[in-house]
Amino acid sequence: MKKWFSTLMLVLCVSACGGSGGSSSTGGNGDNNGSGTTGGSNNAPTVSLATDAIELLAGDSTRVAITLEDEDGDALTVSLASSDPVVSALHQEGELIISAKAVAEQLEAIVTVTVSDGALQAQAQLAVTVLPFQTLSARMVGETHLQIFRGSQGVFQFELEAGTVPKEQLQFDLTFETYGAPSSVPYELDLTNQTITIRPDFSINDQHTAILGISDGVSRVELPFSFHAVVSTGSAPILDLPLITFLSPGQEKVFDYASGLSANEAALKVVSVETRIGSDAGLMVSFDNDARQLRFSASADAQPEMLQLAIQSEDLSSVVYTGFYQVVIKAAQSAQESALEEQLHQTWLSLAQGMEYDRLAFWLIDLLELRGEFSRDEARSHRNRIKDTHFVVYSYHAEALACVQQALEQGLPPYTRQWGAQTCFAGERSTADESTGQMSNHYADSHNLAQAQAGLEQIAQAYLDLGQMEGKDTADLTNELIALAKAHVPELAIAPLGTHYQLNTLSDGRRSRFAGNALYGEQVDGQWQYHAEWALLEVITDLVNEGYHGTF
Repeated sequence: MKKWFSTLMLVLCVSACGGSGGSSSTGGNGDNNGSGTTGGSNNAPTVSLATDAIELLAGDSTRVAITLEDEDGDALTVSLASSDPVVSALHQEGELIISAKAVAEQLEAIVTVTVSDGALQAQAQLAVTVLPFQTLSARMVGETHLQIFRGSQGVFQFELEAGTVPKEQLQFDLTFETYGAPSSVPYELDLTNQTITIRPDFSINDQHTAILGISDGVSRVELPFSFHAVVSTGSAPILDLPLITFLSPGQEKVFDYASGLSANEAALKVVSVETRIGSDAGLMVSFDNDARQLRFSASADAQPEMLQLAIQSEDLSSVVYTGFYQVVIKAAQSAQESALEEQLHQTWLSLAQGMEYDRLAFWLIDLLELRGEFSRDEARSHRNRIKDTHFVVYSYHAEALACVQQALEQGLPPYTRQWGAQTCFAGERSTADESTGQMSNHYADSHNLAQAQAGLEQIAQAYLDLGQMEGKDTADLTNELIALAKAHVPELAIAPLGTHYQLNTLSDGRRSRFAGNALYGEQVDGQWQYHAEWALLEVITDLVNEGYHGTF
């Protein structure tokens, strides 16, 4: 067994002291000097050890150098005694061999060395500390069976805690079998991250079992795992990037490597990036395969442009895939675009305020579904009935408003199903040339700006109509829901709604069909206060007036 403790060759001299009558003495000066007695013409022998104290692992042994001398040249005998039977000692050719049996706890023992010439003697002592041996422990973590595409890789995780023997001195071996026969599989054992990476090449298939063996020289742990090497139906190392990335001058965006179609996403790397459409004078693209990141950076003086990039990527399958992506650099927002953005916000707010009945209806549907009075399908059906009363608003107006918002934020509107083009309203024209990449902000164009302003004004009027569906308006449908809710939650602070639908403007600038209506409440000290039976309406009024932008 390998020795974990080196012998310290610090020789401490042990001298023997003479005495009368042939008696012997072990001395008592506290050091490791052997002492004895001196007779008339006979000198006592001396004994010295290389060290006076050692540490020893249970079950292990070590050697300590010993030096014996006799001035008279007498033959010497050596006797050894241990204070504890766990520790034993043997004298052999100028060395003491010290051994220790297994112990559960740390133990201290003294080995006494006695040297005699037949008449006189000397002694030395060795303090021995026996340390219990701590065995290693290890286990597999997570999946122990994987399906791995040939040409890709699979990673198994394990946990290892070293005992007395440090991790870097442990012995590892990894064996593979397939159908009972030994097999050879490329792998990488990473002790830092405690992973086993299996990389079956295209010659390896079928089921394989494996055992990772770990030994500290005393104990051994075996960790079994398995994998199935299969033929990939086609690894496509396609980078999961937005099809369009929008940048403002001076802006940078960083994307981590990812590919949902790669058979080996961990090995994904970028091979090259090429600009196919547009000038990349204002755009810098860089990639770092070690950090697994792709970076788009627009210079501070970048001009508005739409670029098409061809990005080649690959994984262990050796398949190189070319993906095509757009990068749009937009110009700074002009004053007229800022004014349009404020008009857009007010239009969203007007619709939200005008659809107060819808919000109350949805709130009641949620309540009834949470209480189990409506199934999921029933709740969906009731929501759709409410939405059908404002079909145009939900189906077309919301899409148009979201389109204008994106065009203002990113310079380019999305493709809209309503007009079948990258425009938000009928009559708008594209400001981007896909063949050259030249573009300008969509609403920096005065014609497009005028079309959007007119479109927003028209949409803002939608709140004047409550909407109809099968002969019932939104108020009728909401009152049906109020009756259902009250039947199951009598204490709910809501009563049937009246038929006065005017949109009121409050002193604080908010607008509401409920607040300001004398049926539901009154002004108290300059503030609107709902009657107790309609207290729930305050929640709804707040919902449609506060923070409402971009959704209903």
